[in-house]
Amino acid sequence: MPLPTDCSQHFSTMNWFNLVQSQSISPENRREKIAIVDITPELANYFLEVNFENNRTLHWEHVKRMASDMKNGLWVLSNDAVCLDISGNLINAHHRMSAIKLSNTTQRFIVIWDLPTETAQLLDVGKKRTMHERITISGCNMGSKECTMIRHAMNDYSKAALGTVEYSQSRHDKIVKEYYLLHSDFLKAISAKQMSGAAFFKGAALKIYAEMTHYRHKHYFKHEMTAFDRSMLFVDLIEDGYSRDGLDTGLLEQTALKLRNMRDRRKADATGNYWADKDAYRYTMSMAFKFMTGEVVENVSKFKTDPFTNFLHTPSTNAGATESA
Repeated sequence: MPLPTDCSQHFSTMNWFNLVQSQSISPENRREKIAIVDITPELANYFLEVNFENNRTLHWEHVKRMASDMKNGLWVLSNDAVCLDISGNLINAHHRMSAIKLSNTTQRFIVIWDLPTETAQLLDVGKKRTMHERITISGCNMGSKECTMIRHAMNDYSKAALGTVEYSQSRHDKIVKEYYLLHSDFLKAISAKQMSGAAFFKGAALKIYAEMTHYRHKHYFKHEMTAFDRSMLFVDLIEDGYSRDGLDTGLLEQTALKLRNMRDRRKADATGNYWADKDAYRYTMSMAFKFMTGEVVENVSKFKTDPFTNFLHTPSTNAGATESA
């Protein structure tokens, strides 16, 4: 489109219009296309119909806040573009398109289309994507709790940071996805049971399951339970104080109940996050290991180093993985 002849008088010598006119910046013919579009509720509805399958869950409070701004004339054109990939799927602006529908208004947006499909993983506009949302967008359906559990299992016992901090950046998405896929059967099973409570306990349950699956020969066990039953019983006893599946419990299971009592005492004494620091993590992993073998303990204690085999070196626990005798 030709530039207005009088635009340059409003700018200094070094300005966008002069750069374009001098061809210092030269538009290129590219696959990606861009336009400024007045998006009506009808067009927003169409975009939502082509919203790609693995987009994140809609947060209605966020949508309502944006819709209110739109109704009150507070919404303005910004650099946050509405993006569609080469297949015509909407890869961002899910919340904003929903807000247009809710407000029944027409709003102006930059629209970019014919973008590479993988672009969706890198977009952080509108409402910032969390790690599990970015990984889900990549084609691996992962819930928030599962993402937290796997990172706690991956956490370096010796470091001050928890797993959710140690693996918190977008550059960590690939490795978190990799280990999630190695142990997704167990993580899906524990999520299906809708177990509540701190993700520490579920991360510890995964480490019990992985250790008993692949390294049973390294330890002496005082029980004959399977890896799956023992790990699930650990979470049941921590959260409920009994087995949801009706499994018998006795002296060999007191380790989990003693950890539960310690957790509850800290819960009664503190405000806010009562079992969410590294000290609590180390107590959890240490007592989980003792529970795994059936060790009888008098008091809750913690190891100086991680008693479990390095989780990052552990093979897959999914169906079909080789189990150690």
